[in-house]
Amino acid sequence: MPYIVATLAVAKSEALLCDSFWDKVSKVGCCFIWNGEMRSSEPVFSYKGRKVTVRQAMWEKTYGLVPHGKFVRQSCSSSRCINPDHLFITTKREEVKKLTGLGRRPGVSLFERLDGYTSPEPNTGCWLWVGATSDKGYAQIGLHGKTVKAAHVNYERFKGLIPPNMVVRHTCDVRMCVNPDHLILGTQLDNIQDMIKRERHRFWSGELSPNSSLTNNDVQKIRSLYATGNFTQCEIGSIFNVASSTIGRIVRHNTWREDNARKNEICKARASQ
Repeated sequence: MPYIVATLAVAKSEALLCDSFWDKVSKVGCCFIWNGEMRSSEPVFSYKGRKVTVRQAMWEKTYGLVPHGKFVRQSCSSSRCINPDHLFITTKREEVKKLTGLGRRPGVSLFERLDGYTSPEPNTGCWLWVGATSDKGYAQIGLHGKTVKAAHVNYERFKGLIPPNMVVRHTCDVRMCVNPDHLILGTQLDNIQDMIKRERHRFWSGELSPNSSLTNNDVQKIRSLYATGNFTQCEIGSIFNVASSTIGRIVRHNTWREDNARKNEICKARASQ
């Protein structure tokens, strides 16, 4: 067990030193905002086949190991802040007891909550959201017991109701932006065409995805090595610095399928038209 703990600590420490980690961090006011992957409102980072919890990594890099049974939370209003000065250790029981936040205090209007979670960015004109976000990075706010997109609320606040079968699109392509001047209406088809033209991350698969550390040639080599019967999935994973489960999905053709490659080519052709 101590070896496993030490190994995880090393992985977290190394993750904070790599350039790809800090490329996903932007400074908004005194917060360090995480622009990478979120899982259940928790910032996470993929490093050498592991999912590193960003706040815990930042805490342990700055202050030391997090005690068993406790976890790291942020003291500011931004669910994406990873500034170690804004972090503290707590327990599940303590979190349940607390009912903090603008959204749960009586006497605070919806618009006051929206403005309280908004931080204007002078260079781009974006109104960056520092409150809760979805796993896909969209600004969220509680309304009548439900969670809704803050950009939709701000659009209707300044521009009027959103008609049925229409979606709100970002002209700035910043999902955390709630500036109504950067929001326009469109159809779902318009939204898909935006994704193709702007080559958004989640749209592409295979080596076109920025989250991928492999290329098409790597995948061919992986399948060839496995077909020889001389290498296990773990051994191949060590060669290409990915998890054995990733190798398993590749050799079973669950990922990196030929039809996805053809879809990528079609999308690229449409985008160039």
